[in-house]
Amino acid sequence: MSEQKGSQIGTLLITGLLAILGTVAGGVIKGHWDSSLADKKFQTDLVMKALEAEELEDRINSLRFMLETNLIAEPQIRKGLEGYLQRKSGDLPQFKPTVAERVAGVVVRSTEETARFTDYDVFVCDRCWENADAQSIAQTLIDVLRKSGQAGQVRLRKWTFYDEVPLETLQNKLTVIVDGDHGEAAALPELKRRLQAAGGLPELQVLDNVGRPTPWRIGIVVCPRS
Repeated sequence: MSEQKGSQIGTLLITGLLAILGTVAGGVIKGHWDSSLADKKFQTDLVMKALEAEELEDRINSLRFMLETNLIAEPQIRKGLEGYLQRKSGDLPQFKPTVAERVAGVVVRSTEETARFTDYDVFVCDRCWENADAQSIAQTLIDVLRKSGQAGQVRLRKWTFYDEVPLETLQNKLTVIVDGDHGEAAALPELKRRLQAAGGLPELQVLDNVGRPTPWRIGIVVCPRS
């Protein structure tokens, strides 16, 4: 009876050990697989970024540099690039990323740490909502606000309030709209500094809010000439 019981325990221990080893091995294999996929994606992203350059020579030089320095190490990607550069180095297409249509709504949520800061609405004029430049500028603004650590909630919205600020006043400007008699106006100097430091943004103008009061919320309107 005791021998049979010992045999059963031994069987259970071996079975359990094999299950553990299987789980560990599976985790190692999955981890390696995930890492391999991440490496391929990173190297593919490097190639696509190099193809964004305006000049053909710059695109070619960037790709050759990445090959020579082994930044592109994935065999299939290397083979494809080397073969293409040998056959068609004079016809290397430029890749321009398309800006996916953005959906209006909350793009940065407030947290316990940021809830005490001013909220922001990043507006894009409705008539240029699908304009790539407008969306690119809006994304830059969102990134600046997110990285500042001094913004509460950030929303992306369409500007349709032309009775408050007409189109001709907004075009080709970065328009900050604020309740001048409220506390959030104190955030303007630091906001201006961060926007100017970002570079590549339209000329900045600040207007008093003449519409419905929006306490503790600042609006920034993007409206490039379409």
